[in-house]
Amino acid sequence: MKTKYYSRMLPVILFFCVFAYTPASAQNSGKTENSDPLMMSFQTHAKIGNGTIEQKNQLSVLISTNFSGDYTDKAIRKAKWQNITDMFTLSPVTATDELLSTGADISDLVQKGKPFHIAFKYETPSQTTEKRYVTWKVRNFQVSQTNSSDTLHFVKREPLTLYHKGTQEPGRTVAFNTQVIFRGNLKKANFADPTEDWAISAAISVP
Repeated sequence: MKTKYYSRMLPVILFFCVFAYTPASAQNSGKTENSDPLMMSFQTHAKIGNGTIEQKNQLSVLISTNFSGDYTDKAIRKAKWQNITDMFTLSPVTATDELLSTGADISDLVQKGKPFHIAFKYETPSQTTEKRYVTWKVRNFQVSQTNSSDTLHFVKREPLTLYHKGTQEPGRTVAFNTQVIFRGNLKKANFADPTEDWAISAAISVP
């Protein structure tokens, strides 16, 4: 009887030993236990003309993992964009020239080896002579990862690609290597026309 007892219990004991030592990383996790944070960072500055009332919430931050990279209205609308503005602290409207730095870990929003795009979207509703656009600056946008020996940067030093929808006055929104300046229309004749400006990154991929 003792022989039968131990032979029947042995598989059960082994089962629990194997289960107890199954690593947490094997439990259907998208990140390994030692994954380094994937940090997205940038600076912002918001300013409005004297004697005018600001348009609220003009700037938002978006991420897409299925944008085709075709910077057209059709492709931008077709892509799924997730609003991640609340992950960051944007500048309040200020009279100074000081920029506010902000950053957040976006590791949970992307997959290794799968490209994604970041967009800064600037919306200007209909304006009046009193209620005007806010000039927004976005500077030093970067996605990086720091490990024990080095910091890897995944955004090239080049202008973000601009897309505009609505009546466009030349030179209002412009992109440089390290900065985008967003501005609404200046002429009263165009105040009634809402506009959108997108500044979209090239594809970003984390190996």
